Amino acid sequence: MKRSILRALPILAVLAIGLLPLIGADEAGAPAAKKEISAFQMIIDSGWTEWQIILLSVIAFAVALQLFITLKREAIIPPGIAEDLHNCFAEGVTDEAVENALSMTQNDPTYVSQVIASAIDKKDFGYDAMVAAAECTATAEGNRWNNKIGWLALFASIGTLLGLFGTVWGMIGAFMDMAANPAGVDASMLAGTIGGALITTANGLIVAIPMLICVFILRARLNQYILDATVISNEILDYFRTAR
Repeated sequence: MKRSILRALPILAVLAIGLLPLIGADEAGAPAAKKEISAFQMIIDSGWTEWQIILLSVIAFAVALQLFITLKREAIIPPGIAEDLHNCFAEGVTDEAVENALSMTQNDPTYVSQVIASAIDKKDFGYDAMVAAAECTATAEGNRWNNKIGWLALFASIGTLLGLFGTVWGMIGAFMDMAANPAGVDASMLAGTIGGALITTANGLIVAIPMLICVFILRARLNQYILDATVISNEILDYFRTAR
């Protein structure tokens, strides 16, 4: 129970950071304006780019939540795998021990099992070939997990750029209105147009900042798990080093 609460804390922190700007916008705007304009109304008035940012935020936070749930130690290092493998080779690198280790790891999709299975599979080619196979598989498995986290970095960049594009597009519209009315335009209408344009940048950052936090937390977690898996893999390969 305690572990589940600790795992949920980063998600809650990210969601809180994402919601704070909207809460602050309502509180800051209420006493200053005679005619209250809610954050929701500003979003409605900000144009089609804002709806793309909203769709992006739904996808981004869903992917982040899914990664926080799936990227756990058990997905990299299954419980008890190190002890079981050490027990296999406790009496030496025999054919029976090798077969038992392969049957234990080959059908397991976790990171450390795939690394060790690829190394043991090259046993007949010597220790150096086993190390090379383990490093190749470790790189492939690491890239597979890092690519999943990389989607969040992509969403952060897209959110920022979409927000900037919405602001630029809105500012173009404001200046076009000014150019079409040489006698002058209503200042309140112009301010509303510019405000609607700026809110897209704000909401783009609401998506981008939590996503970058998620990337940092998830990559730190993944790196720690991979480091632990590397230690286990090296310990198992040491049995074959001494067996040469």
